Formats: sequence, C-alpha cells, structure tokens
Amino acid sequence: MEYGEKDSNNHALEHRAAKAPTCTKPGWDAYEGCTRRGCGYTTYRAIPALKHDLEQHAAKAPTCTEIGWDAYETCSRSGCNYTTYQE
Repeated sequence: MEYGEKDSNNHALEHRAAKAPTCTKPGWDAYEGCTRRGCGYTTYRAIPALKHDLEQHAAKAPTCTEIGWDAYETCSRSGCNYTTYQE
C-alpha cells in the first residue's frame, strides 16, 4: 500500500522499511502502521537480536621479543567488534 492509502478497516497506512537485527539489537521485517492519532494498528513483528557468533582464540605465551595474551573470544559477524581480548 502507498502512504496514506486506506485498507478495508479504514486505517491510513504507511509503509515502513525493514531493519535487519544485529548481535545486540532486534530488527523487523517491512511493515505497515496506521498514521491516525490514537490508532495502534500495525503489522510490525520484531525479529530477536542474533546474539554474538563467538569465535574462540587460544592463549599465546609471551616470549622475550613478543607479547602474549590470555584466551579470548570475538564475534565473527560482519560489523560487530565484540571481543573479550585484554592487553
């Protein structure tokens, strides 16, 4: 439906774009909502947050010339910079 178009229940519908969920925030599919004041009609349905896709990294012992680190985790999802790495 186009913006302001009315459905069979006389809702003034507005199309709203989809938003993909991230590791920590929910998303939603494209949906429609009524623009009339006080009307709560919507086809919105949340898509739960994905949670981190954790990748394990082994510890590395320090040497005389290189630093080491404890075992840590990172999220392998594109755009997510979650890590438990500590210097």
